Amino acid sequence: MLVTANMKQTIRYARTYRYLMLSKVRTAGLVFLVVLPASCFWAFFSPEITGALAYISKDILETGLGTGSFTIGMTNFSLGDISYLLTEGIMPDILFSLGNFLVTLIILFILTFFLKIRPITIFIYIALLVHLCSCLFFIFFPELFPYTLAEYSELYMKQQMGIFICMTFVMGCVTSFLPIAPWKVILAVLGCGIYSFVFAVVRYTTFLFLMKEFSVLYMACMFFTFGPLIDFLYLVSIYSLVADHTSGMLAKDVGVWKW
Repeated sequence: MLVTANMKQTIRYARTYRYLMLSKVRTAGLVFLVVLPASCFWAFFSPEITGALAYISKDILETGLGTGSFTIGMTNFSLGDISYLLTEGIMPDILFSLGNFLVTLIILFILTFFLKIRPITIFIYIALLVHLCSCLFFIFFPELFPYTLAEYSELYMKQQMGIFICMTFVMGCVTSFLPIAPWKVILAVLGCGIYSFVFAVVRYTTFLFLMKEFSVLYMACMFFTFGPLIDFLYLVSIYSLVADHTSGMLAKDVGVWKW
């Protein structure tokens, strides 16, 4: 059967030959009225947000974990003044670095030859490879390590503000394209923001605890394994929940589909 030019114009990219009818005006309105203001919130209130993050982490470290004393510092940033914790980390000696290197090699050997390849195995494998490189660096070039724990703390807080803005903007944009009520878009953006802040407190506190009580040897592993990569992971997870709820709700609603 021959397909004419007019027939080709009706063929859609969707394999099911149906797609959602979206309003460009509605989507643009949600972006300008919800997404952009929510993203700007992090930028305009960066001094208060980073101050709260630093204060909560300081209280947990000093009171809850008994990790010595911390000082809240402040520095200029393109978004405004930001607060961060000042403290001293522990530099690893040669024996500590060698010990970590050997233990990491043993675990990598076990993962390679005795365990099945799974997503969590790959994640651990990558983290161990990063830590292996960190161990080699501190074995041969410890004097070239460029960061103090205070400098890393400052860089972390600047990065975290960028993550707050990025996560909110991306979550708001992708949910604005879904045919759901505006309040659900607001709820998704709000939920992502709250989760992002709570996770930032837990991660910041954990990072400082490990590097102050044990060693800055773990700095690279913590950053590359539990840094921005994990933020995009929970972003996708939250969006998946919203999309799954939406698809279930619209599965039998023929009116929102175009054939």
